[in-house]
Amino acid sequence: MLKKVWAYLVIITGAVAGGTLATFVPDGHESQANSPPALITPALFAATPVVANKPVVDGELTGDWKQWGGSSDRNNVAVGVNIPTAWEVGDIDEETGAWDAASAENIKWVAQCGSQTYGNVVIADGRAFIGTNNRAGYLARYPGDIDLGCLLCFSTKDGSFLWQHSSEKLDTGRVHDWPLQGVCCASYVEGNRLWFVTSRGEVVCLDTEGYHDGEDDGPAKAGMGRLFLESPLLQAGLDENNLLPALAALLETNGVSLDGQTRLKVEEEGTRWLLQIRGEDGTAFYRITREDPQLHVVKIADEQETNGQPVVSAHTRLTEGLDQGQVSPALAALLAKRGFDLKQVKVTKDGNAWKLAGTVDGKPRTGLVRMQGPNLTAFKQITAEDKGEADQIWVYDMMKEQAVSQHNMCSCSVTAMGDLLFVNTSNGVDESHKNIPSPNAPSFMAMNKNTGKVLWTDKSPGLNILHGQWSSPMVANLAGVPQVIFGGGDGWVYSFQADVTDKPELLWKFDANPKDSKWLLGGAGTRNNIIGTPVAYKDRVYVAVGQDPEHGDGVGHLWCIDPSKRGDVSPQLVVEVNDRKKIVPPRREQNMEAEKGEVAIDNPNSAAIWHFYQFDYDGDGEISFEETMRRTCGTVAIKDDLLFIADFSGLFHCLNAMTGEVYWNYDMLSVAWGSPLIVDGHVYIGDEDGDVSIFNLSREPHEPIAEINMLTSVYSTPVVSHNVLYISNKSHLFAIANDDADTAEGDANEGQP
Repeated sequence: MLKKVWAYLVIITGAVAGGTLATFVPDGHESQANSPPALITPALFAATPVVANKPVVDGELTGDWKQWGGSSDRNNVAVGVNIPTAWEVGDIDEETGAWDAASAENIKWVAQCGSQTYGNVVIADGRAFIGTNNRAGYLARYPGDIDLGCLLCFSTKDGSFLWQHSSEKLDTGRVHDWPLQGVCCASYVEGNRLWFVTSRGEVVCLDTEGYHDGEDDGPAKAGMGRLFLESPLLQAGLDENNLLPALAALLETNGVSLDGQTRLKVEEEGTRWLLQIRGEDGTAFYRITREDPQLHVVKIADEQETNGQPVVSAHTRLTEGLDQGQVSPALAALLAKRGFDLKQVKVTKDGNAWKLAGTVDGKPRTGLVRMQGPNLTAFKQITAEDKGEADQIWVYDMMKEQAVSQHNMCSCSVTAMGDLLFVNTSNGVDESHKNIPSPNAPSFMAMNKNTGKVLWTDKSPGLNILHGQWSSPMVANLAGVPQVIFGGGDGWVYSFQADVTDKPELLWKFDANPKDSKWLLGGAGTRNNIIGTPVAYKDRVYVAVGQDPEHGDGVGHLWCIDPSKRGDVSPQLVVEVNDRKKIVPPRREQNMEAEKGEVAIDNPNSAAIWHFYQFDYDGDGEISFEETMRRTCGTVAIKDDLLFIADFSGLFHCLNAMTGEVYWNYDMLSVAWGSPLIVDGHVYIGDEDGDVSIFNLSREPHEPIAEINMLTSVYSTPVVSHNVLYISNKSHLFAIANDDADTAEGDANEGQP
């Protein structure tokens, strides 16, 4: 049984009175609030109404879910009726990823994603958009063993694949583009346009219809799409027991099935190999011999046989015949396997490249083959005939244009106000984790969403970036002013005037870490950056701190901030002991250093309304693990003044959003990466064990009403659109709805193929 800790007493860590704030600060700081915290009295406890556990519809059903959090205020709350609290996902074939619906209950459809899916799903116009990697291999030119960042588009009618945007991995490797992580952000959709940030550090605008509308929308017309990059030698890789795609394609073209278990044995290096294929009908043997300029494949009865039935005799070089205007059978087979079955080919030499012109399915198509160093690479011209490809409107390369150097990956779920698109660039440290290679590159940007033109940038975190910057911006009208709020990689929260188009206008900034907190490599310290997204609720801003999940557990902080103040609105300021009017500027590793004669004092301009990081739930005078707020990647969700957040240690917290009162805490005993969803009187949260825990929307302490396993880890956040619950685990996206209930999609599926 899962461990649980109930909190009947609560702590107010900040209180606004007469325009001043007394805020709780850890020991070692000078503060006017070091007196014992006030406890909630029974009268105050009873004054807060209990939320009834029943479906409540306070407006029309939530329709399209067009961005992370559902709207630019990022509060993950939906309106739905009869949203399931029980379901069975069915079975997934481990090898093929195929869904077996025989044992499934309340599952509308399942779509296969990649092997690691962190991007949250967005639903618009009958389409589901989700970031992942390429393990599913939907495009013939990019088989599943090619690592890509992918944005996949499915039909919400039946989960069928529609199109894919593909981002090839950066040559610089994991410092900028971590293997297998794919696209980790959520998209933003308006009308038939979609914006997102690729794993390569590009901001991209796409046509949501893809090429299913039969048009290549502009201004950026489709370019050349890579088909393959490999050695021009047909026998390459055999000595390393690898059957490269070119030879595999040629074998399959000539009737050799490679569906079984394949084993290669080197009999004579460089000239002779034995290929063994074990399938359902037994084992087949082939001997491969190289006799320049030919490669021969002969079928034999057993390993010892030397002669047999010829299967393939082909030139050892894929480029053979190109200079004479011909495409070799091996090259033609590989092109066909990668979805470019070119017929009636005309070849034209162009330097070290060859232009190909012909037809595919009777339609004129063009391609290009060229030497790239020691390798041969091929491309096809993407056209509106390529229904599985994304239709790109514009692209902006932040690495190239702004010298951004993202750490490990670029990930930001963009949002917009009017024509302004807001982006966190992910600028970060290098592989040493100590240096910021591009301190003058922007951390935050505003762009024209229609053209991709950059309108303003801001580099405030600068040399104080701790690690990476993977938070996403929030936009809301707060205290009568449109504000765009960013979580910085330095652990500060920054607010800018959101309707300014020519320069950044900083309204306020807030240090979300205690001034004596310290940054240490690998997560050993107490200073954190911000990965979750700020949330707006009732003219307040809510944000929590955390670190890269690989850094593990650590102390965290959850803040409620007054966005009406201006300037440095941090809870405290660092000053010199001998000159308290001299404010010490922020530092990267540690802001306050007592040994240098510095001290933290309360900031009279503080915007902190309340702060939660620990509370003695059981009243034993000690703070245990379960009685703390830990680091989090997550974002709060709030409804009826009830705030919910999961931390990276698996603790799920419920607080009063207005006062910071702690109502209860539940230990899920598993790491939580995602954020809660509130809908239909319930709260849904996933964890690394693959469980989705469902709680009542109530301040009363209680166990989950259900815990449903999704087969693999749930790193994402559940959403509801048109009365359908969407949850993705590592490898699949599930559309969940009661089997006996009609969904309310209306005309959402119009225009679907």
